[in-house]
Amino acid sequence: SFGTAKISGDATFEEAQFYGPVAFLGTNIRGQLNCSKTKFFGKSNKSDFNSVRVEGSALFREAVFDGPVEFRHSSFGKNLSLVGAQFSEFLDLSRATVSANLYIFSGGNDGKTPPETNLPRMGDLQGLTFDWIDLRNFNDCNNWLSLSRSSGNYNPGPYLTLERFFRRSGQDELADEVHFSMRKTQGNNYWKHRQKYKWLANVLWRWSVGYGVQGWRLWIFSLFFLSLLFLDLTLRFPWRS
Repeated sequence: SFGTAKISGDATFEEAQFYGPVAFLGTNIRGQLNCSKTKFFGKSNKSDFNSVRVEGSALFREAVFDGPVEFRHSSFGKNLSLVGAQFSEFLDLSRATVSANLYIFSGGNDGKTPPETNLPRMGDLQGLTFDWIDLRNFNDCNNWLSLSRSSGNYNPGPYLTLERFFRRSGQDELADEVHFSMRKTQGNNYWKHRQKYKWLANVLWRWSVGYGVQGWRLWIFSLFFLSLLFLDLTLRFPWRS
């Protein structure tokens, strides 16, 4: 346990192996935290980094976590890298703060190609903030946001955080896709909780204007109803020569 420890420089655990629960709860590191290629064994052993304060970067590149990992209320003065990390159980990043870059899938700046990052099936991203994140396409976004959907409850926070980031970065197309996914998830939640009228309104909103981010749907929707109207009028008042 390193709980509440104060480290004046770097803390390096690169390629270390832990066979029991690990507690960094409240640890203050004035330099960099390096847990690259570190192995945390045991599915029942929690790796606790809650309320950790790292003034530099925190590196968990290619780290292996057999058990749950928690970073609740942690703060990182520079970057946080999870590139190539292997997560088996729950990943909790709720209310964590990354002042610079959050690396999940990309290789960082050492020029090496890491193994593919393996995210767990369950996690919590509520309140997570960052300045930049390395999600390059909607597939990356969907994999990342699946952590937020894992609880089964509708939580718009992580979607809105990503949407704001993409709009700020000038990536409006990705921002629109994230917004569409958020509203669709909201609709699925209405259906799950048997809120039929809200679900129906959500479906109509989606198919009519694409939740406001796919305006071209309005033309198709309008053309469909105009066609129905024309057909009805034709049947009621057939053309006479």
